[in-house]
Formats: sequence, structure tokens, C-alpha cells
Amino acid sequence: MDKIPYPIDAFPTIMRNAAYEEQNITKAPMAMIGSAMLSAVSLACQSKVDVERPGGLKGPTSLFFVTIAESGERKSAIDKNVFSAIHECEKMFAQQHAEEMNWYSGAVEIYEAEKKALFAKLKMQIKKGLDTSQTKDDIDELNSKKPVLPRSRRLIMSDTTPAALKDYLSGEGRSVGILSDEGGMVFGGSALNNPSLINTIWSGGDVHIDRKNRPPLTITDARLTLSIMVQQNLLDTFLRSNNKIAKDSGFNARCLFSHPVSTQGYRQINNPVTSREHMPIFSERIKELILSNQHNDRIMLQFSPTAASAWIDWYNFVETQMASTGELFEIRDCASKIAENTARIAALLHFFRGDEGDITPIATNAAETISSWYLEEYQHFFSSGNNSIDENELFDWIINYCRYHGLARLKKNIILQYGPVRLRNKKALEPLLNNLAYTQKITFEARGRTTYLTPVNSGSWHL
Repeated sequence: MDKIPYPIDAFPTIMRNAAYEEQNITKAPMAMIGSAMLSAVSLACQSKVDVERPGGLKGPTSLFFVTIAESGERKSAIDKNVFSAIHECEKMFAQQHAEEMNWYSGAVEIYEAEKKALFAKLKMQIKKGLDTSQTKDDIDELNSKKPVLPRSRRLIMSDTTPAALKDYLSGEGRSVGILSDEGGMVFGGSALNNPSLINTIWSGGDVHIDRKNRPPLTITDARLTLSIMVQQNLLDTFLRSNNKIAKDSGFNARCLFSHPVSTQGYRQINNPVTSREHMPIFSERIKELILSNQHNDRIMLQFSPTAASAWIDWYNFVETQMASTGELFEIRDCASKIAENTARIAALLHFFRGDEGDITPIATNAAETISSWYLEEYQHFFSSGNNSIDENELFDWIINYCRYHGLARLKKNIILQYGPVRLRNKKALEPLLNNLAYTQKITFEARGRTTYLTPVNSGSWHL
């Protein structure tokens, strides 16, 4: 099954130009770049804007992304370049918090000194039988001005725990992102061990936490973006140990999964002179959004009548396909959330562009195109009717290798030399090739001591 190209042309101009430029520089898969850019937009905008879906249901615009990519796929480069404005603002907020803490330390010393003096005065008045009313008023006034410990403002929490996440998001309207280009820290750690917490925050619900020997916490109207780039084997480990919890709780369904075809082996430099003008424009817009309206007074975006009609048509189409005879029956968990994710993406694209008024049909149609791509990726990844994940990846690699080199068939040993890294051994490779042959995706041909394999119906795609 050849994958549909990532719909980068549905992105607004600033994002699209930056994405093509980033791919030209890093040669990374476009799906990885596009998912990272949408994550950056989600994090920058989630504290600024909410969305009301047709029918009156209101919710956040936050998005969850899980991108599967092996070592060497330029994950760190994408993280550095696409999230550069976020990292810059994170440093700025850390410096501001350090300055606020310096002020706080001095203010506390002054407060304690004044408090000590007033209580000494009160004791003396009581001892001498003098009127204490003014001193008590002064103490009350001083307590009303007691310095409040400044709360840090963070944009990113990667190697975190559920307890730390709860503590940071406690209060009203807090916002943060769990971003990681090394998803093993997230999937291998404890951050996602409480999917009900993550799911509730995704939905915009309140969380009440009782704590032993400490006051309870309440998380109200918090916002969370999730963007995790992870290697296949690490995700497999997480799914094996937590798949039932992650699936049954709805965590998987809320995520926009992608498994881009590797570009390793095809990243030749054709022109050493590359444009570097568009990503700074994207980064400046992200920075502008982060620094604007820092009081979390969110705008509630609604759909225009035409856009609402388009969204309803999309919702109804998906709902129909979730029936037992529909194409989305096996992934109805994800399908049940895809219309809401579409609304979120439409609001984000509209707001990122700086458009005024209601969400336009342009943004809605673009969001439908983008979300339908992720829906197909989810189906490709999780549907029990599909071959295994490794088989799909291997077949995609064979197709792309033949296409790139203009071949109708290739030697089996080529896969052992240049194929997906974890499949470069006969023990792992042979069963997968046999299954692909059994399902008539490839055929074998022996020529002497050399075995060739040919993708079925190769004439429709090979050069």
C-alpha cells in the first residue's frame, strides 16, 4: 500500500513555504515536518483561542501528535528548527521568573522584618495595657500585602511525571506542551501513565486532586499540546504494556499518529545553496502568538455558515463509515474524535493566518484534508485488517526504493544492506517477506543463487 503524500499544500502560505524549505535543508520526511509545525501552532495558540463546533459544543484547540521515526531521521534537527521560537520564549520566561524570584526574596525579607516589628509593638502594647486596635489594623494590612510566590511560566515539559504536570497546571487557564524528539523519555517514563488525566485536559475538563497531608489541587480550563517523535521499537514496548489502557481510555484515539516513509538513502545534496528565509518568518509568527495576550483571555471561534455546513458534511460522512459495514468500523475510536480534531485544526489555521471573524470554508476544507490524512495513517497503523506494522514499513520501503532507482524488481540482499535498520537480519526479514508474498504484495524470482522480489502491479508505479 503506497502512502498518500502528506497534504502540506493545505497549510497556510507561511507554514507551507517554511515546510518546503525545511525539507530542502534537512531532507526529513514531510509528515514529520508538518506534524511538528502543527504542534508548534497548537502550543502557541491553545491559550489564546477555543473553538465552538456546529451544534454548540465548545472545546480547546490543543492537538496531540505521535510521529514514528527511526534514529537518523533528523528528529533533533526538526525539533531545533521548527520549535526554535518556543525554545527562545522558554528561555525568556525562565529569565523573567529568575528576576521575579529575586524580587520575591527581597520582598519576603522586608515583609518578615515589618511583621516582626509590628508583633513586637503589639506585645509591648498588650503588656502596658495600651490600645492595640491600630497595630492590629496595621498587621492586617501588612498580611494583605504578603508577597506571593511567583509561578513560573513554562512552554515545554518533556521528561515529567503526572504529579509534576498536575502541580504545574493547577489553578486556572494554565498551558504547556509535552514536546520530545526522543519519545522514549515520554513513553518510557511516567508522564503518560495516567491517560485519564491527559484525556480530561485534552477535552478541557476540570481535574480535582486530593493529596495526603497537603491541600487539594484543582486544574481548571488547562491546555496541553502533545508532540512526541519516537522510534518504532520504543512505541511498540509502550503499546505492548499499555495498549489496552491507552486504547480503552481513548488516549490513542485523541492522537494524530503518523509513520512517515524513511528518507534515509535518498538525501543526496543536489544544490548546496538553499533558502533560509521562510522558517524565520514562521518562527516570528509563533513567537508573536506566544507573547500576545499573556493573560489567557481566550477568543471563542465559531464557524461561518458555509464552513459549518462543510464540517457537518464531514462529520456525517465519518459517522456513516463507523457503522459495522463501513470502512472506519475497525478504527471507530479514532474516527469518533476526528471531526473534533478537524474543528481544532481549522481554528488553528484560521487564527495563525490572522484572519478575522468566523472560521472560513478555506480553513475548514484544509483542516478536513489534513485530518483525513491522519485518519488514514491511524487506519494503516492500528487496523487489525492490515498487515503488521513491520510488513507495512517494509513494503513501503520496497516501493520507494524501486521508484527512486527506476526498478521493477530488486535483489533481496539489497534489503539486508539498505532496508529499515531493525529489519536488516534474516531472522526478522524472512517471515515478513513470506507474509508479503502470501498476501500477493510481492513475488519471488530465483535466478541462480540470487533471489529477486517484485512488487505486484509494479507497472502502475515504477519509473
